[in-house]
Amino acid sequence: MGADTMTDDIMHELSETVTDPDLNAWYTQSGAENADLCNYVYETPATPILIGQGSGGATFHYNVTLSGRPVPDSLLWKNSGAGFCATQ
Repeated sequence: MGADTMTDDIMHELSETVTDPDLNAWYTQSGAENADLCNYVYETPATPILIGQGSGGATFHYNVTLSGRPVPDSLLWKNSGAGFCATQ
């Protein structure tokens, strides 16, 4: 659980770094950057969250597979039309 949360946080910050490397790109009136707009949003009707089953029968939720390991990762803001949270 801790590693999944850390991976999600790293991906969040990496997205903001890639889209705003000079710290002067767009942000909302409240100061939110692109990844902030979809922080902790993991699914949309077009991309539902997946459910896996671990050892001992415990279930877990994920939407991305990294190096063969399922992890939850927040969606990213797509600034198209009215804007929305998307996987790409």
